[in-house]
Amino acid sequence: MAANGIFESETDKRRKKMSPRELYADCEAAEKHIVKNPPKAEAVASRLLFNGRIFVDEPIGGRPDFREIAKYGEPFHILVAPTKVLRQPRESWRYKKILQILKQQPDMELRWLLIANWLGQEGVCESSQFLPAQVKRNLIKRRLQQELPLSSTDLYHRSLIRNWLIYFERIRYELNQKASSRRALRAVCALGFRRIAVEHVQREGSTEISAICHWLAGRSVGDERKLRNSYSRLHSRSQKRALEEWFYNMPARYTSSKK
Repeated sequence: MAANGIFESETDKRRKKMSPRELYADCEAAEKHIVKNPPKAEAVASRLLFNGRIFVDEPIGGRPDFREIAKYGEPFHILVAPTKVLRQPRESWRYKKILQILKQQPDMELRWLLIANWLGQEGVCESSQFLPAQVKRNLIKRRLQQELPLSSTDLYHRSLIRNWLIYFERIRYELNQKASSRRALRAVCALGFRRIAVEHVQREGSTEISAICHWLAGRSVGDERKLRNSYSRLHSRSQKRALEEWFYNMPARYTSSKK
């Protein structure tokens, strides 16, 4: 299932408001982009290292959902927020916290990363540009080995599948609303969904993933077995990845201005 609630991406939210024809066009355009620009594991690791903020100034540090996000980000990302409304200048609170965190972190490369992301959040420079080249390479390698054990091929296959997930989930939903399965195909197609996609969902039973893999193979985008295997390898980590992705794109209700 696509991420929902706090884990839902902005793309998911936007797509849920589209008509079936608009959604198809959006997914098709995104698919072409993925095929032309397949994701690379190193690039994903780099983005996860350098896209996070450190400080959230709102008094949400004691909230269970915030603590869950902060805990998952460690050790590569530290996320802190006050538990009460700040009674001191924001800059003073941030400075004291960054010194405290640096003193508690014995790993020199992670100290480099912490300072880099701090400077990025404060608008001094791009986080990834601050690090010495060798430190950056080492951190990306560690991120891949310790936290992101996946290949570029698996990422590519998962991106293709994930791209079409909401489209197929909406087909499933509409099919389930129809009292007669005999008339369901025609009724759902009448809403603007592609007939072959509806047929795939009907044929594959309860899982949208199987239907999408079959659909992509029919479009000559990938091999059905390889697509399914890649998704299976990553599925056990998908909720954590959704959590992490949300962390790096925190909604406005949890963020202050960048500086």
